[in-house]
Amino acid sequence: MDIKIRYNHSCTDDKMFWRLIIDGTEFLASDIQINVPTFTTRDDVFDPQKNEMVNKHHISCEADSVSWTDTGVAIIR
Repeated sequence: MDIKIRYNHSCTDDKMFWRLIIDGTEFLASDIQINVPTFTTRDDVFDPQKNEMVNKHHISCEADSVSWTDTGVAIIR
């Protein structure tokens, strides 16, 4: 799995602070535990507020699995 992580600047619930983009699909998480090697990337992503592609910085990794706790914590392995 290709995973990209960045801070959720649009967080309105004071809980889901992180965006996880897993193989191109976005999910929100309260916390993240990363148990694989990571690296930084700059990626072009679509910004629906601007209706255009923008460049974003991510913490990225390749993982075999992602599991979720009932409190919204993503565990990446």
